[in-house]
Amino acid sequence: MTQFIPDSLPDEEPAEGPAGQLAHPDAVAHTQRLLPAIYPVGDRAWCVVGNGLSNQTFIAGESGIIAIDSGECVEEMRDAVKLLRKHTQAPIVACIYTHFHYVNGTQALLEDVGPAYLEVYGHHLIEKNRDRFGGEVSPRSSRGLAHQFGVLLPENGADGLLHCGLGLELRNPKHAPFTPGYIAAQHNITDETTHTIAGLQVEFSPAPSDANDSMTLWFPELGICVNNLIWPALFNIYAIRGEEYRDPRELLTGIDKIAQLQPDHLICTHGPPLSGTPVPAAVADYRDAIAFIWDQTVRGINQGLRLSALTEQVQLPGRFKKSYFTQQLYGLVEHHVRQIHSGLFGWLDEDESQIFPMPEQARCERLIEGFGGRATVRAQAQEALNDGDLRWAAELATWLVRSSEVTLPDQQLLARVMRQMAQRTPSANVRNWCLTRALHLEGQIDMSRFNTHRFRFDDVMSATPTRYISVLRVLVNPEKAPEDTMEMAWHFASGEQAGLALRREVAMPTDGRGADLHIHLIENMSAYLDEIERLRTQIKAKDEWHAINPEYAARMKLQNRFTTGLEIAQYTADIMRRDMANYDADSSKYTQSLGCWHGFIAQQVMMGVKKHQKTTDRSYIYLSGWMVAALRSQFGPLPDQSMHEKTTVSDLIEEIYTFLKQADARELRHMFVELDEARENGGDVDSIIARIDNYETHVVPIIADIDAGFGNEEATYLLAKRMIEAGACAIQIENQVSDAKQCGHQAGKVTVPHEDFVSKINAVRYAFLELGIENGIIVARTDSLGAGLTQKIPVSLQPGDLGSKYNEFLDTTPVNDVSELQDGDVTIHQGGQLAKPKRLDNGLYAFKEDTGIDRVVLDCITSLEHGADLLWIETEKPNVAQIAEMVNEIRKVRPEAKLVYNNSPSFNWTLKFRDQVYQEWKAAGKDLSAYPDPTNDEKALMDVALDDSELAIEADKLVQTFQADAAREAGIFHHLITLPTYHTAALSTDILSSGYFGDLGMLAYVRDVQRQEIRRDLAAVKHQDLAGSNVGDDHKEYFLGEKALLAGGTANTMNQF
Repeated sequence: MTQFIPDSLPDEEPAEGPAGQLAHPDAVAHTQRLLPAIYPVGDRAWCVVGNGLSNQTFIAGESGIIAIDSGECVEEMRDAVKLLRKHTQAPIVACIYTHFHYVNGTQALLEDVGPAYLEVYGHHLIEKNRDRFGGEVSPRSSRGLAHQFGVLLPENGADGLLHCGLGLELRNPKHAPFTPGYIAAQHNITDETTHTIAGLQVEFSPAPSDANDSMTLWFPELGICVNNLIWPALFNIYAIRGEEYRDPRELLTGIDKIAQLQPDHLICTHGPPLSGTPVPAAVADYRDAIAFIWDQTVRGINQGLRLSALTEQVQLPGRFKKSYFTQQLYGLVEHHVRQIHSGLFGWLDEDESQIFPMPEQARCERLIEGFGGRATVRAQAQEALNDGDLRWAAELATWLVRSSEVTLPDQQLLARVMRQMAQRTPSANVRNWCLTRALHLEGQIDMSRFNTHRFRFDDVMSATPTRYISVLRVLVNPEKAPEDTMEMAWHFASGEQAGLALRREVAMPTDGRGADLHIHLIENMSAYLDEIERLRTQIKAKDEWHAINPEYAARMKLQNRFTTGLEIAQYTADIMRRDMANYDADSSKYTQSLGCWHGFIAQQVMMGVKKHQKTTDRSYIYLSGWMVAALRSQFGPLPDQSMHEKTTVSDLIEEIYTFLKQADARELRHMFVELDEARENGGDVDSIIARIDNYETHVVPIIADIDAGFGNEEATYLLAKRMIEAGACAIQIENQVSDAKQCGHQAGKVTVPHEDFVSKINAVRYAFLELGIENGIIVARTDSLGAGLTQKIPVSLQPGDLGSKYNEFLDTTPVNDVSELQDGDVTIHQGGQLAKPKRLDNGLYAFKEDTGIDRVVLDCITSLEHGADLLWIETEKPNVAQIAEMVNEIRKVRPEAKLVYNNSPSFNWTLKFRDQVYQEWKAAGKDLSAYPDPTNDEKALMDVALDDSELAIEADKLVQTFQADAAREAGIFHHLITLPTYHTAALSTDILSSGYFGDLGMLAYVRDVQRQEIRRDLAAVKHQDLAGSNVGDDHKEYFLGEKALLAGGTANTMNQF
C-alpha cells in the first residue's frame, strides 16, 4: 500500500542497536555521531561530544581557555574539563552560555581557576527563563520530557533507549547525583556586541532557536562559529514534549547570519563539529530545508488546506536526505507543519467538525458502534497492524482505549501499534515517545507521578517565597472552593512575606497585607539571633557583665561548637551510622576519605572538599598507622610495625579536630564580617544570617587505626579510650599479632586466633560504652589473604567451635606412628586422628596453601558475629571481582556485611588495571600485537609510550569508576586512600625544589605555588588569616575595644592578596 507521508514511517525493517534496541536503520546509524569523543577544531579549540545531552566547547585564547556551555550538572562539566586537560593545561578564564538549557555545571570550573578569575557571559533573558520553566506547568513539562527523551525506557533490549537525537541521553547516569552548579552571568548580552575575552575577539549575536535567549558566537581570528541553530538533525520547529512556538523566520535570520560569516569551522551545541569545504553547503541546505517547510506550509494554509492535507503536501524533497543535518532524526516535518499552523492561526484548521466537537469518549463509543462493535474494531485494528497500516491501526485502537469499556487487551493492542511505530520512524523523539506510551499502556511503567506537582524541597527553598506560592493558584479545585473570599499570608524567617487570595474559584497572588489568616514559619527562625537574645537576657541579669557584648559571645560560642572530644565522637558517630543506613538503601551513596598525618593536612582536605563539592557529606578523614609511624614518631621515620608511641595516634586525632574547628572559626568569621558590612551598607542581612544558621562544619568522622591493639586486651581498651576521648567515632583494628605486626602490603604477617581477636573487639566496644558513645563504630580488618602464618594454635573444646574452625586451616601431616615424633614436636587431634602442624624454625605455624580466601570469609563472619560493624579486607590488588567473591560468601551468612576498603598507594594502579584490561582483551580474542606481552616483562605495560593508547584509556576508565563499581558490586561502604598526603607532599616538594634550586629560582615558587594558590582561590595564600590572625584580632577587639593592638591593619602584607 502507498504510505501516507512515508518519511515519518518508512516501510523498512528495523535494525538492531548496540544494546539490542530495534529502530529505523538511520536512527541506529546516527548513534555513532553521538558517541563520547573530544574533537579538535583547528589548532585552538576542542569540542566534547557525548558527555551529556549537549556539547561542551573549549577555545584557547592568549591568556587562557574560554569554556562554552557547562552542561546539566557539575559532574558533567568536571568530566569535560578532565578531557580538556589531556590536550592543554591552560587555565579556564571565562565561560559563555549559548542559551539557558546547559548552564548548570559552571561551578566545576571554579575547581580549575577559583571564583575570582572566571568571567561569565550570557543572554540577559537566561535568568528569567530559568525561573519561568517549571512552576505552574511543571507536571506537563516533566511528562513531556519523560516521553521525548525516553527517561523511563530500559537500557537495552528492543525497547531500550537508543539515543535522544541530539545526544545519547537526557542525563548521563555516570554524572549522578547531578549536582546543580549554575553561576549567573556577570556580562549580560542584549544585542549584537563584541567583547575581547582571553585576548580573542568574540562577536555575540542573539539568535533565537529552541530558546529565545540563544546566541551565535563568532571568533573571527580563528574562523570558528559556535551556534545553537544547525543541529546534527533537522531542527525541531516542534518539540513533541510540548514547547512554546519557535518561529522559523527567526531561525532563518540566525542561519543567514552564519552564512554571512563564512566560517571555517562550525560548532553546534549538539553533535560533532564540521570543518572545511562542507561547511557552506551544510549551512545552505539547512537553511533551505527550514525555508521550504515554512514557505510551503504558509502556501498550503493560504490555499485552504486543512491539517491532514497540509501535512501530506509539505514533504521535504529527496535532496535533503543526503546529509544527516537535514534528515528527520530528531523530530518530524509533519509535526513541524502542524506547529507552524498553530503558531500562526491557533488550533482550528477550518474543519467544520472541530467547531463543536463531540466529547472524546462519546465519539469513540459511537464510532465503535457504527463499525459493528468492539470485536469488529479490534479485528480491523489487528489486521491494519499486520498489514503495516500503522496510522489506521492507531486510530482504531485508540477508539477502544478511550471508550468506557476499555480492557487490558485493548491497551496491549494499542501498545503493539506504538511499538511498531517506534521501530519504523527515524525520529528519536517519536521513537522514545511511542515506546514510553507502549510501556505505560502495558502497565510496565507508571506515568501517574507526572500528573501532579511534585515540589522538590531544594527547589522551593532556593526560590523566592512568592514563586511557589503563586503556583498554588493552578492547584485550586473549583468544586471545593469556598463561597466567600479569603486571603492567606505566609511570613518567612527572612522577613519576606507572600499571600494568596481566594475569590471563590480563582486564586490571586498578593503581598499578604490584608490576609485573614497568617502563617508564621517559626521553624525557620534564626538560631543565631535566638542565641544572642538568650545571652542578652543572661548578661542583663549580671551587672558586672555590662561590658560583655552578647553578639560577640554568641559568635565565639558558634565558632567553638564542639568543646570536648566526646561531643565530636558522638556527633560523627551519628553521621557515620546515618551514612551506613543510606548506603544500605542505595549503594551509590558510598563514603570516602583521605589519610592525613597532620592537622593542617586534614584541614586542607576538608576545606577543599567543602569548596569544590559544596558539602562535606560522605567525606571522612582516615588516620593511618603507617603515616604515624613514618612521620610522627619521636624515634624518627619507622616502618609500619607498631613501634611508634601509642599515644601518638590519639594526639593526632586531637590535633586534626583542633585544625578542623579552626577552619570553622575562620569561615564563620568571614560571614560575621559580611554581616557587619551588610548592616552598615543596607545589604542583604537576612540571607547572611540564614547562611550562618545553616553553616556546615568541617568536623567529619575520623576512622582511626589502632593497629593490632598495641599489646594485650587491657592495653587495647586503654588506648581505645584515649582515641575516643580525642574524638574518634570509628576505630579500626587488625587481626595480626601485636608485637609482630607488619604493614598489610608487606610479607611476614602473622595472624591471631579468632578468640584473641574477638577479645580485642570486646575491649574497644567496652571503651565506647564506658564513654557513652553507644553507637561507636568498630572496623575489623583481616590480613589473612596475605598472611600464611599464625603464632599459636587455639584450644578447641569441641568440634565446630572457634578454635576448631581456625585449626582446620593449619598445614598438618597425619601422625601414623607416635614413635616417629621428635622432641619439641606438637600434635593436635583433628578429624579423628593425630596430626602434626607444620612449624617453622621461629616457632610459628603455617596455614595450608590457597586457604586465604576461606580464612578471610571466616574472619569476617566471626568479627560481625562478635560486635564489629564494618569489615576491612586487605588485598594484594584492587580487583572488584576478587573482593566481590569474598563479600558474596560473607553475605550468605551476614547479609548486612559492608566493607571499608584501602585504595592503597602500595598498588601500582596503572600497571594492575592495564594488565587487567590486557587479560580481558586476550580472553576475548582481541588483537594485542600493538602491546608488549606482560608475561615476558610484568612491568612492560607501564611504558610511557602507551599512555595515550586505547588500552591505557580503557584502564583509566576502570580506575575512574573503581570506587563506584566496588560500592555497587562488592559491598564497599567506605573507600579510603591510606597515604595520599604523604605522596602529595613528596611530589609537590620535588617540583618546587627542582625548579627553585635549579634555573627557575624564585619563579619556581611564584609560578608553581603562589600563583596557583591565587588562581585556585586557596585560603592558604592568606596564611596569616588561615593561621588565626584575624580571629585573634576579633578577640582583642571584643576584650579591649578600640584600645586593641591589631595585627591586621593596612600595613599587613596579607592585604596584597
